[in-house]
Amino acid sequence: MAGGIESVVMRLTHNDPQLTELRLAYNYVGDEGATAVGKSLTVNSILEKLSMASARIGARGAEELCKGVAHNRGIKGLSLA
Repeated sequence: MAGGIESVVMRLTHNDPQLTELRLAYNYVGDEGATAVGKSLTVNSILEKLSMASARIGARGAEELCKGVAHNRGIKGLSLA
């Protein structure tokens, strides 16, 4: 997992109050990054908008990301297409 996504995941996990919107669209996030973001969403309560369109996420990453979104009650906007 690339260093940039690790930093984002840490901020999500620690409920950084300044991270209410996350735009990862058109970045190479991949399955590993999407899985990490998904897991962090299960404990995050701050994020309101997430954009991961064209982030090169496969079926495994999408499934894990969706699990995280399903547990998260704060997300009001989601873009994956």
